[in-house]
Amino acid sequence: MLPQLVSTRVERPSLRQIFTPANTGSPRQDVYNHLSRLPQLARLDYEEHTIAGNLIVRIEPDLGSTSEPDKETKIVSVPYAERIFGNTADAVEFVRCVKLIAGEDGRARELQSIASHYYKEAKQRPAGDVLKEIGLLALHLSSITATEEERAFGEVIETELESLSSFNSISDDESLSDKRAAFERRAAEVLGETDITHADIFQLELRHISRQIPRKASGFAYDEYEAHFAEMDAATETAEEADALLLYYESVYEQYDENHVVSLHMTDGERVCVVGTLDDDVDENSLPEEAKFMASELRKLYVSGEPLEEIYDWIDASINFIYHERVARTARSLVSIKGETVEVTRTIKVCPYVEEREQTRFVLEKLLEQLTSDFHSRACHSSSLYRSYHRRIRRAQNTGDIATSIKEAYQAKEDRRLTLAHFTALNTVAKSQYLKCEPPTLPASIRQRFITQCLREIETASARKLTFLRWAMYGQNRPDNTIHKLPRQDRARIWEALKVRSSVATQTMLPAA
Repeated sequence: MLPQLVSTRVERPSLRQIFTPANTGSPRQDVYNHLSRLPQLARLDYEEHTIAGNLIVRIEPDLGSTSEPDKETKIVSVPYAERIFGNTADAVEFVRCVKLIAGEDGRARELQSIASHYYKEAKQRPAGDVLKEIGLLALHLSSITATEEERAFGEVIETELESLSSFNSISDDESLSDKRAAFERRAAEVLGETDITHADIFQLELRHISRQIPRKASGFAYDEYEAHFAEMDAATETAEEADALLLYYESVYEQYDENHVVSLHMTDGERVCVVGTLDDDVDENSLPEEAKFMASELRKLYVSGEPLEEIYDWIDASINFIYHERVARTARSLVSIKGETVEVTRTIKVCPYVEEREQTRFVLEKLLEQLTSDFHSRACHSSSLYRSYHRRIRRAQNTGDIATSIKEAYQAKEDRRLTLAHFTALNTVAKSQYLKCEPPTLPASIRQRFITQCLREIETASARKLTFLRWAMYGQNRPDNTIHKLPRQDRARIWEALKVRSSVATQTMLPAA
């Protein structure tokens, strides 16, 4: 019996529900039933993405970095190489050999790696030796990958040997016949046609590889869909049936979108992009209705510092308490008695809510992983001092209590009872709590009127009135005072004016010396 994937018609299923079809032993039918139950947006996600283990990946065109052509132009270019080798001829030869080593399908990154390696070698060794080394390597690689036709006509070998004229022993003063003889001699050495008595291991291996036919080896990965299609194709009797089967196969096993076909197979021009995991959207709403209260209890236990072993024991006990019901089921088994197979029937008790039970356990474990990966919750779990300071800051009703808590936390950091990371987190929490303790934002006109009223009252106050104002404006002594309706920066400005006015009044009251 198929499980009810989206029985309540939710607007947006979870990622695990979207990308995990039911497995009943019939892959094609399972996919059809799965697609028929998904909402439209969820179906688009299912068709555009695939699953690799627990990761959700998408195959995208690999157009390369926009800066790669510029980098290739800079590092694998004649002007750049000319600065290293000193002349244009060697620079041209170097760039061409780099491209031959990378091959016809070499990408920009491969060209950059090869050129960068030999640039470093040219700075540490004579440039002529490096050019000779890279030229011989390009010659060997070209001869190995050359086809039978190219070897027969000597196109690749002749081109490679002539390209090394800038640093080989052939001089421009030699005659054409001498150059031809030197070319044939070197071609015979590369192809292994000389005496192998004194040949090195590389030449022996090169000669052996050059005689191997075919030149390229290929392998095929097993594909269950291809195997199934081959069996169905073998069962057809007419060409019309084979054509109809092919069209049906392409329509089922190829993914389509609004504009073009997206192949199921990756090419060299594609890349895998990881967009998330199946557990990214797991939260307390993923729990069954009867087990949702366990999410808040789990957080309280972890933040309060309970050991993980006791938390796991609590999870087991809570699940057993919720899904304690058992029903009787009949189980049959085959046993052998005196050489005869006998069917034995017995009654067992099982939980009728196996799926809900497993889902609850899975979600609770994921929630616990999220708590352990969060810095704040992990700090509360591991440090009782951090937990106490954080609780005091969050429960503070005024900025004075917050400032006192931060000062104590700073002293604890200085005494090395609190780490710097924990103090930084507490300081961040205090800044957010300051905003919560601030009075409601006033319009600019009313705020300016309150500031002017307080400053005028301070300027015209007597010595006794100044004493009263210092008492009324401090803390919550007089909550109805106008200063408590202003933001913190305005209160600091008024307090500064009050201090200046009080000091002036004190000096005027002092007797003359």
